[in-house]
Amino acid sequence: MPTYTWDSISKRYKVDGKFVPELEVRKMLGIAIDNKSVTQLTRDYKQGLISKETWHQGFRGLIKDRYIQSGVLAVGGREQMDARRWGKVGGHISEQYYHLDRKPNNFLSQIDDLTEAQAIARARMYIESSRQVFEELNRENKIDLGAVYERWVLGPKEHCEGCIDLARMGRIPIGTLHTVPGAGDTPCLTNCGCRIAYYNNKGRTLSAKEVVVILMSQHVDFEFDGENVRILGSSKSGFYGHVGRSGRRGGSAPARIMGVWEKEEAIVEAVKHDTDMWEGARSNIVGIGLHYSEDDDKIITLEDRGELVGVAILSTKVMDEVDLGYTQIDVPEGEYLYLSTLATKRVGYGRQMMDEIREQAKDHNLAWMSSNTAIGFYKHMGATQGGNDHSFYIPQAELGEYYQTDSSKKVYQN
Repeated sequence: MPTYTWDSISKRYKVDGKFVPELEVRKMLGIAIDNKSVTQLTRDYKQGLISKETWHQGFRGLIKDRYIQSGVLAVGGREQMDARRWGKVGGHISEQYYHLDRKPNNFLSQIDDLTEAQAIARARMYIESSRQVFEELNRENKIDLGAVYERWVLGPKEHCEGCIDLARMGRIPIGTLHTVPGAGDTPCLTNCGCRIAYYNNKGRTLSAKEVVVILMSQHVDFEFDGENVRILGSSKSGFYGHVGRSGRRGGSAPARIMGVWEKEEAIVEAVKHDTDMWEGARSNIVGIGLHYSEDDDKIITLEDRGELVGVAILSTKVMDEVDLGYTQIDVPEGEYLYLSTLATKRVGYGRQMMDEIREQAKDHNLAWMSSNTAIGFYKHMGATQGGNDHSFYIPQAELGEYYQTDSSKKVYQN
């Protein structure tokens, strides 16, 4: 079980010194507000196994627990929960108690008239609503870090018209969205599986706090007196004494977060929905790759400032040159890992994606098929062409050598 720590400057989780991708934090949220307990509690009452009072008090306790879990996760732990944040969480809990047992025609007064399935569905909505606290506190974190735009991102569930309308608004000034997922203000009520992505204003001057976040994420030595930043590293730090522009050395890499995932339904659906917004063939490449991928394949994702910009699918099954024949890959005799899919939302992310793919495959030979437009890119990356123009491979010995070189080779450039 990995040990997660909270970086108070970047307001991000870390594990083993690396930032945790947004998709993984969302997965942690789903675990934290799990509704299995309330399902069992309500089933026990409807089947006559516990009293109504036992169900009532147990349900109140679960609502309180899930709202606290959601809030604590958003801010990095109880240590960061100041009086204002506890007040926000407490206000939401009180509101749920009102709907549960205080308002006219409340849930407590109606549960005996509901079927078991109806009662469970309604009870679960109370628990699902707790994600609104996470969303509200997460928005505060992003504003503190300089976010000025927001975008409603459709989640892996079915979408109501309200969420679709919000997503169609695109990237808008922060605060324009009148609600957050889980608040119950859309037709899907608290069943919403969407999220909100946040963005800084591209082209503006970075604040000192943002520069510090960037440098810390890249483990660059620096001094910070509260107002000014002085970089102590050499040119091998990747910054060359300055913070660059987006897409250039020193500016883009710190905001980019790489994730390597098992092929789970939640990850697949999240990737599908985020890449549905990509243009033309780029979206189709990902969709086809996911459809034909194996259950034990790895999904590699790249996020840039909260936006999914790169997806790759890498086999974990070792194949030989004969097995690869069905893909028209013509490579020398040997055993290979097969890269079935690599797509980016726009140019500028391919090199970093290939670096991670090479690292994941470093104990094997690596082989893949290239499209016509990418042949030049793979040649430039140092890959070897096979027996036809579209076949590429990298021998394991070269992958191992690549990762024994100095760290400056892993500075990402377009």
